[in-house]
Amino acid sequence: MNKRLNRISALVVMASFFLCTYLSVAQDISRPLFSINNVTTDRICVTPDAPNREAVAVAGRNFMADTEYFLEISDEDGIFAPTPRVLTRFTSMFEIMANEQILFPPFIIENDLRSDNYRIRVRYIETDNNSNIGVSREVAIHYFDNSERVTLLGPNPNTNLVALCPGESVDLRVTPENLGQYQWFFNNVLIQNQTGTVLENVTQPGTYTVISDFGSCNDRFTDNVSTVTVVDFNKTTVTINGPAVQEFCPSDTKVLTCSITAAGLDYKWTKNGEVLTAETGPTLVLPTSNFEGIYTVEVTGTSTCFEISNPVEIINLGFNIITRPPPEIVLLSLQNSILLEITTDAPPSSTIEWFRNNVSQDPPVPISDSGALSFLVNSPAEYRAEINTTGVCTEALEVITNVVSAVGLEVEISNIIDCDDNSSSVLALENIFGITTSGAQVPLTEDQLAFFSFQWFRNDDPTGVTDTTISITDADIGQTYFLNATIQGGGLPSTDSNDIVVEFLDSTITLEVSPQILPEDGTVTITAPLSSNYSYEWFFNGELIIGETQNTIEVDQEGDYFVVLALEECMITSETVSVSSVAPPGESEIIPNIVTPNGDNINDSWLLPPSLFNQQDVEVTIYDPRGQIDFNTVSYQNNWPTENSKSSGEEPVYYYIITKNSSVVRKGSITVMR
Repeated sequence: MNKRLNRISALVVMASFFLCTYLSVAQDISRPLFSINNVTTDRICVTPDAPNREAVAVAGRNFMADTEYFLEISDEDGIFAPTPRVLTRFTSMFEIMANEQILFPPFIIENDLRSDNYRIRVRYIETDNNSNIGVSREVAIHYFDNSERVTLLGPNPNTNLVALCPGESVDLRVTPENLGQYQWFFNNVLIQNQTGTVLENVTQPGTYTVISDFGSCNDRFTDNVSTVTVVDFNKTTVTINGPAVQEFCPSDTKVLTCSITAAGLDYKWTKNGEVLTAETGPTLVLPTSNFEGIYTVEVTGTSTCFEISNPVEIINLGFNIITRPPPEIVLLSLQNSILLEITTDAPPSSTIEWFRNNVSQDPPVPISDSGALSFLVNSPAEYRAEINTTGVCTEALEVITNVVSAVGLEVEISNIIDCDDNSSSVLALENIFGITTSGAQVPLTEDQLAFFSFQWFRNDDPTGVTDTTISITDADIGQTYFLNATIQGGGLPSTDSNDIVVEFLDSTITLEVSPQILPEDGTVTITAPLSSNYSYEWFFNGELIIGETQNTIEVDQEGDYFVVLALEECMITSETVSVSSVAPPGESEIIPNIVTPNGDNINDSWLLPPSLFNQQDVEVTIYDPRGQIDFNTVSYQNNWPTENSKSSGEEPVYYYIITKNSSVVRKGSITVMR
């Protein structure tokens, strides 16, 4: 028993010795701290614009001059390697006394450091080779390259608003993908067990947020967070703000606003069924005249998710300018004057006043007076007519025309092709522009063409044709034509038009595929006929491929591809080719988005694939541009629009929804080309 007690006593003595020795070493140098701008911290949150840091420790005893100090760091789990990573080192030229600071000079925090669990320590080597390691300290270090800000994306990468159509789901993806774990939130509530770069099958509208997890530095970074809003796309969410019927006077501020406003979405406004091609934003500013009508807006969230608002009727409580001169008109040197004329539906008791460069030319007169609605001009200036109306809206209607002189001409011709005839067409004068001193182009009026003589040229040789049109045939393919315009009596130089190389669009477009089978980790090149006069739009599984506008395309995905070629106003869809890594697939399941009901028995009807054709559980609904049902059926027989379109397929674009067992399986648009 005494011997056992003696052994225990010996162990206690040895443990006490080692503990005292450890404490003695630990007191040589204190635990180090990082510092920036003389402020010490236990966490380092670093971005590329401020990667430098310093470090400081306190000497527990005197250290000789020429002592070398090393600042060492563990791995991300707090474990020091046998040969630890050195953040920085320096040799002191002077003796450092007890309780004095050991200041490490500025050094760069490397961009691969990212953990809350690092440890740092100081190691030293004195000139007599006495060396030791100080006590380590926990420290959080996170480097974030905020030039690669975290971005959350839905199916439409151009906007942070995600469209969710009925029966569909979307995937949300975060970039960049190399920032470790992410935290996902739905309406500010953490989504458990979701740490990857993709949130799949999102079906609930709301706010989704992703944070790249930088531990204790999360509150110090701002570009590591991104948010998107997911909204339902249906008749209750995609609307035009305000009542279904809205009344305005011409001078009122008249702005129609879509209920969903987000940069990056596609908006298409219509008035009385006609697309307002220049209006592509979420708001529509109505003009001061001729603004009454039925308006809708179509919002496209993704290639398969779009919605058309219910119509809004706009009523004009006042009156309109019915016809007016162009906003700019050229006064040719041969013209003594130009008559500016307007018509209006304002009451006869209304008055009109004409201005030249804002100077009244005569007192106001009733518009019922003979010649009151016309004004003869003989010199360049700004001319303005002001009609003061009577009635509910007592206000002024205004027409402004700038009369300018030209210093040159520009002639534009085009090829008027009969899309059903690939053997003949007509070249025609499209426009003659007067070029002003500022370089602006002002189109001449139809009446002013009488002041010109014309001559067509073929390969620089005069043809003898002096009309504004010339007929060409397939015998002219490859030949170059242009039109010379000369103003009679001079005053401006004779001018040649643009060149047109004669070409026709073949009725059948064949694609070349090389290689025939998609190689593993390789690509396939698909080639269409090449022409500088053609424009190209490529499609993959029925969806437009953005940015592919050349005659060849290189693909690495299995699926069905085709191209739409356009020459002037004519368009033709090529054959569809299937790209596969195995043997060529069977019948295509692509739903076409173009029909050409011209009676040639080629692509006259909209043809669904076998899985959707003549199926009792498949319902097909086709809408016109105003959102009205044009056709609806089950067991579709591939016969629209040739047999059963309410509008006879006369609209340029229709929209379809296909449901199977009451669930939406496909949505899209159909372009009708005749």
